[in-house]
Amino acid sequence: MFWDFLMETSLIGEFPLEIAIISSTKVGVELNHTITERNLGEIWLTIMLDTYLRSVLSYHITIGQPSNRSNIMVLNECVRRYNRLPMTIVTDQGRDFTGGFYKLLKRYGVIMVCRSPHQAQFSSLVERCLASVTSQTFHNLKGNTEIIRNSSMDTKATKPLDNRVWTLPALNALFKEYFYESYDTTKHS
Repeated sequence: MFWDFLMETSLIGEFPLEIAIISSTKVGVELNHTITERNLGEIWLTIMLDTYLRSVLSYHITIGQPSNRSNIMVLNECVRRYNRLPMTIVTDQGRDFTGGFYKLLKRYGVIMVCRSPHQAQFSSLVERCLASVTSQTFHNLKGNTEIIRNSSMDTKATKPLDNRVWTLPALNALFKEYFYESYDTTKHS
């Protein structure tokens, strides 16, 4: 069921796993294929954040743009970790939140709330989380693409394609440690 938030609606749940937000961001790191060492292309990170705990319930890394498959994988990881889904999931109005994703939520009685583009304040928690993971991890990894934005710093020694050392399993292990051990134990304002 789709609901619209009113301006006075609180996004913060009253208990864990009541309200969660799902969002995705591009990971600015060049990755190698584990066997062939080819460049894997665009890597995206999708996370589900609990609004009450300010904790990442689950995440999924995918090659290529997010789809309803990557969102379903986030749900799957949440069930694997907590044996249940949140009661309400807040999303933007992206194409990756239609079709099979909506049908799956409906089947399990989860309320899907699509915020309008004019209600960005309802995703500020997850956007802050994504900004933290970007500044604390992506920009500090060898082979990150942030250097490309500042062409004066772009040298052969710093080119992301020449410094690809990360593989998908290694990046996944890094995110697992960051989200489930480091980010969860950090105090958030």
